[in-house]
Amino acid sequence: MCGSVAAFAAPSPSRLPPAELNLRLAAPIKTWDEAVPLGNGAMGVLLWGETNLLRLSLDRGDLWDERPSKRFTEVRTLFNWRVMQGLVASNRMAEFNDIFDSNYDYHGPPTKLPAGRVEITLDPAQTVEAFELNLATAEGRARFPGGEARAFVNAASVREPVALVRIAGPPPQARLPRTGVYNSPSDAQATQIPYNGAGWQMGLGLLMPCVILFVDDPAFLELDLAPVTGTTTEIPPGDMRAKVGLELLRQESITPIAGGWRARFAGTRHKNHQQGIQPVFIATVHKEWLAQPSAPWRLMRVSWRTVEQPP
Repeated sequence: MCGSVAAFAAPSPSRLPPAELNLRLAAPIKTWDEAVPLGNGAMGVLLWGETNLLRLSLDRGDLWDERPSKRFTEVRTLFNWRVMQGLVASNRMAEFNDIFDSNYDYHGPPTKLPAGRVEITLDPAQTVEAFELNLATAEGRARFPGGEARAFVNAASVREPVALVRIAGPPPQARLPRTGVYNSPSDAQATQIPYNGAGWQMGLGLLMPCVILFVDDPAFLELDLAPVTGTTTEIPPGDMRAKVGLELLRQESITPIAGGWRARFAGTRHKNHQQGIQPVFIATVHKEWLAQPSAPWRLMRVSWRTVEQPP
């Protein structure tokens, strides 16, 4: 009815799924396809792991690589309804399959892209014993002696893709520099956070097209970059993009420094991304160059907050 307003109340406890219907899995879960699934239609999380290691595989429903496969570009003009009808009518199914299966050319670029994975190393005494999907609360749980970890994906709004993890017990092991600075890939690896510094190569600091870093209490993001031998510093790295979690950071400035450039990104706007340890994803090249083995830049320094010096 026009002008009417419908009110929806939370389901009563009697209408929620009973506990005996919960999905319960024994630990360890060593592969993602056997994990506890969570999601809200826009963002998905898989909870799994073994011993004292928890893994959360992240994904977005709208994260796709839209580059066509090589074979599809060759038959693009034939990829239409008229050709399909003609081939079926003449029973030319081998040709039909060759054209209309071209999108599934596995020698081409990927189609669905994973958003990444977070690994949390618990206290050595916290060995995961069991996993559970609680249907009434939409929580994934990992149980260990003396406590549990709970994972939850916000289902109230797909416009606010937030996943929360609460761990009871000693804090996860991580040692981030108090200065808020990484001066080398070894600084990132010294934090003992798995995959911290992935895509930032040891030695010369060469960069892959995508880099993963973990920072704490980020107020901004600064990247000091130097060109790879054979390239020039005259072209600034304007194609670089950065995210904290799933929030795209605004690029504030690119300024010349000795031997290269400094790219500065504004801090995150969401309060839940401003405190604690946060994942940072850096795209070092334009999306058309994602298939390249490396970027034309070396990362010399990463900074994410200013530490006040004692008087």
